[in-house]
Parts: sequence; C-alpha cells; structure tokens
Amino acid sequence: MMILMVLIAVGMLSLASIELRKTSASDARAVAAANARVGLMLALGRLQAELGDDRRVTADANILGASQNPHAVGVWDGWSPGLGARISTATNPRLDYNRQKQTSFRSWLVSSANPEATKTLDWHSNAPPTGNNAARLFTTETSGFELTAEKLIMNDGPNRGSVAWAVTQENTKARINIGTDNARRIDLADQMQTPPRPNLTLSSVLSHPETGWQRRQGTVISMAQAALDADYNATRQALAQASRDFTTSAYSLLTNGVDGGVKGDFSTGFDLPDSDFEAESWSDAWGSATNPFRGGGGRDYKGEKPIFGALTPNAQVQVNMNFPPASV
Repeated sequence: MMILMVLIAVGMLSLASIELRKTSASDARAVAAANARVGLMLALGRLQAELGDDRRVTADANILGASQNPHAVGVWDGWSPGLGARISTATNPRLDYNRQKQTSFRSWLVSSANPEATKTLDWHSNAPPTGNNAARLFTTETSGFELTAEKLIMNDGPNRGSVAWAVTQENTKARINIGTDNARRIDLADQMQTPPRPNLTLSSVLSHPETGWQRRQGTVISMAQAALDADYNATRQALAQASRDFTTSAYSLLTNGVDGGVKGDFSTGFDLPDSDFEAESWSDAWGSATNPFRGGGGRDYKGEKPIFGALTPNAQVQVNMNFPPASV
C-alpha cells in the first residue's frame, strides 16, 4: 500500500511539473504574440504618418548607389521639376536632382532605438545592427535579400521582450502570375501597347512558361504556391531566392504623387465614340457636363485640348554637345 501511495505521489508531482512548464511556455508565447502585435501597430502607424498623404513617393535605398541597407524603403515628398511650364533659357538654373533627393527626404521605414536617426538620408550608409540588438527580419534564405532592424526593448514589469519592424515594397518587383496568351490578344492596340506576359528567360532560378498565362492569376496567388506549377521548374527554396525580384502581388495607387488626389484618367475619353468626343458638352435627364477633352485656345488642334505642352515657346532649341578631339 505504501509503495502504491509513493507511485501516486511521484506521478502527481511529475504531472504538476509538466503543467507548470506548459504554463510558463504559454505565458512566454502570449508575451511574444503581444509584442508582435505592438510591432505591427508601430509599423502601420509609421506607414500611415509618412505615406498617408498622396503626395509621397517611396524608393529602395539601392537607388542611392553603395548602401549598407539597400532594401530599406525610404519616403520622399513628391516633387516635379515642372518641365511643361519651364522655358529652356540660359537664365533658368539647371535642375539639381541630387539636392532634391536630400531636401525632400522624410524617413526610412525601419525600427530604430533612435527614431530621429532614420529621418536622415545618410542612415542607409550605416552598417546594419548586429548582436543581441539586431533582428534579421528578412533573410536571403526566406526573402532573397537581407534587411536587419534594431530591436526596441519592451519593459512591462517582469515581462521583458523586444520588438522590431521594417516595411518593404512589392510594387517594384515583377509579377510572375499575370499575362495572357498571344491567341487571346486579338486587338492590334493590345499587341502594340502591352506585353502579353512577364519574361522570365533571364532568371537564374525560374523557368519561363510558354503557355497557361491566362489561368495563373487565379491559381498562383503566392510565391510559395508557384512551386506547385511545374512550368516554373522551381523549388520552394529557389522561389524564396526569387522573391527579391519577383512577386505575385504588385499593386500601385492611381494617385497624383505631386499635387495629391487621383491621377487624370484618359481611358474614358479614348473609349468615347467620335460624336461624343467632338461634342462641347454632354447632357441627360440628370444635368449637363462640359467635355474636358475639348479646348478653345489658339494651340488646340481641331478643337482638341493638348495633353502636353511644349518645353520651349518656339522651334529653336539650344543643345550643347561635347565630342572627343578628332584624330587624323
């Protein structure tokens, strides 16, 4: 009887020890999940603060040449040189694009213990953080590129932890799941103005499928899922490497990056029948509207309003050309 009681006691102690370890692991997982949500909220907050305005543009740091963080995303104020309104004369100063890159910069979208540091353009030339203070959020093995962010320490009584975040962009990559077969491109304008599909022939990790492009937008919805398409001839590891340059979800906004608002869309005008396009205005039971494609100035062609203006007011343009000395 005594031996049976000892066995029961040992069993209960073992069960209590297992439950205690499970509780500790569950608490640690809950803290980690809470910290991850905080990191996501911080990233979304910075994204909204810097890119909420239509008059913002983004670019990777690799446009600046030699960079220690080439895949970090930077935000600039939208700007236009106003070439349509400029008159090319000797009195006009030359456009200084390098200066504009400096003065219009806003922030890098990556976490840092010193947030003010990421608001300087030169941050991209600093070496990435290392050691316990660094979080490798994107790696060559999983994303095809390296991007490391600095951890932010979270102190909440006995619950210690850290968060790190970084924003990357997909809209600068080529989509591998969009296109159509040539047999479906009946309209001559479609054949002349738009490519039928992406071209993967120069890729070192993906094969170029010859057919089936019209179905891929619905069947290949992630890079990992592309491994199921035998025509790409790629493993999951190879597709992770390809994620640096290719994607399945590249989208852009139809916004005016200089003045804000929505870009001018001429598709409706080009689709109008000639009778409507040549009309000065349109009207129906709801009211009338002026045709925005009709002009009235001296520069109009057959009543059509010009979309683009001349860069100079006359046909004479000064061009400076430098040639190497002739050798005889």
